Amino acid sequence: MNQNENIIKMYHRTAGMVVIDIEGVIGTPETWQFPSEDERVATYERFRTLLGEIRELRANHVRVNIRSRGGSVEDALLIYEALRSLENATIETICHGYVASAATIIAQAGDVRKVTSDTLYLVHQATMSVDGNAGEIEQASRLLSKTDERIAALYASRSGKSSEEFNSLMQMNAGAGEWLTPQEVLAAGLADEVVDISYLTRMGKKIRDWILPRNPRGFYSRSSQEWDVQNAAPAVEMPDAQAKALPTPTLAKEDPAVELLTNTFSANQMAYSQDIEAFRSTVV
Repeated sequence: MNQNENIIKMYHRTAGMVVIDIEGVIGTPETWQFPSEDERVATYERFRTLLGEIRELRANHVRVNIRSRGGSVEDALLIYEALRSLENATIETICHGYVASAATIIAQAGDVRKVTSDTLYLVHQATMSVDGNAGEIEQASRLLSKTDERIAALYASRSGKSSEEFNSLMQMNAGAGEWLTPQEVLAAGLADEVVDISYLTRMGKKIRDWILPRNPRGFYSRSSQEWDVQNAAPAVEMPDAQAKALPTPTLAKEDPAVELLTNTFSANQMAYSQDIEAFRSTVV
């Protein structure tokens, strides 16, 4: 596995289908993110190296899983344009968990745009830090206004609604925007479908029924040639295993700050990193 694949994960390269996972802070230098190369993600520089591979594979279906709190608008717009430029391929984007800010731009690249039923989706005005004189601050203000107009126009082009509607939404809460439920994302035209994650619970039950013995008394012991009442696993292990098949619970009230990068992980950030690691360990 080369370093580029470590940044934005691509796998399942068979039968005309490619799956890409975009996780973490978009556009942030890798040294500011996770310490492991396997967990550093989502810059356009890394993403574009995959485009040639996708074209060589002649993939007709590209699925992009997104779980990100946002980051650089510039990188997000470039990734969006790169995905939209792929010819002869259906792009499917699926948002999971907290999807905020610049990550919502990438989500709009899908020909089919999906959000899971546990997604919270944030659109807001662009932010930046500026240090300088009055002229420099005024110039930065104009850039922010034009960036907001560009983002609102992009949302409008994919939703069928007006730029003014999205400008109003982005201006809510003094420009901090508004967290949208999956149903609100759908109503805003920013997604085409809400995916119910309850299928994970049903799948976990099927696996449990397959693993546990069908005979309620236990299973037949070959060594003793008699029936022994033995359980396939202690009763406490099954709930644990079932829980591992589901996303780590996060607090709906916790509002992760996109612009803050610290060495201290919030409860939700820890949940994200644990889910990502568990997901990678199960991918073949």
